[in-house]
Amino acid sequence: MADTAGRRPAEVVLFDLDGVLADSRVAITSCMNHALEAHGREPVSRESLYLLIGPSLSFGFASLLGVGADDPEVAACIASYRSVYGEVSLRDTPTYDGVPE
Repeated sequence: MADTAGRRPAEVVLFDLDGVLADSRVAITSCMNHALEAHGREPVSRESLYLLIGPSLSFGFASLLGVGADDPEVAACIASYRSVYGEVSLRDTPTYDGVPE
């Protein structure tokens, strides 16, 4: 069925969750620190990790580790991050005030 302008009605609705509807900073940074600690590295302050939210995980971990993105330790950190992110993100990603309403 077409609308009055002859276009098809929208069939998909997309939501931009991270940083728009939901505050994912705690989940992302705690998982990054989990990965660092799992590989013998010191955790980093959440605030300093905020700059790494958005770029790829390989970029972020390479920056933190001081190695190239293709370094095996980067891949290991990403695997550790992903091993906990599913659970942590469900628990530690609140919506911003006013979003549920």
